[in-house]
Amino acid sequence: TINIRLFKQGAEILEVSDDGSGVPLTSRPFIAAKHATSKIRKFEDIYDQNRATTLGFRGEALFCLANISRNLIVATRTATDALGQKLEFRQDGHMDTDAICEIPRKVGTTVA
Repeated sequence: TINIRLFKQGAEILEVSDDGSGVPLTSRPFIAAKHATSKIRKFEDIYDQNRATTLGFRGEALFCLANISRNLIVATRTATDALGQKLEFRQDGHMDTDAICEIPRKVGTTVA
């Protein structure tokens, strides 16, 4: 399930949440990094209709969102995490390591 919420008709905040599997801890620093995350592993995957069987966030889209945002906030939790994490990314796509904090949330990911 994907939920979309708009604050001030989307002019202030656009928030998208999913109830997927969340982002693994080792992948989190790269969420909004250019060319770092993708569900496409090889060129042929672009044409393989069975390859993109999951919805969810794609890395290049998150990099672009970071570029046009003052700061991109991502909250995520996997089934193996006791708590979720709230992460902030700068316009260059790099994670602000000083802003990481643990939060209670269900499994999945929210981008705002």
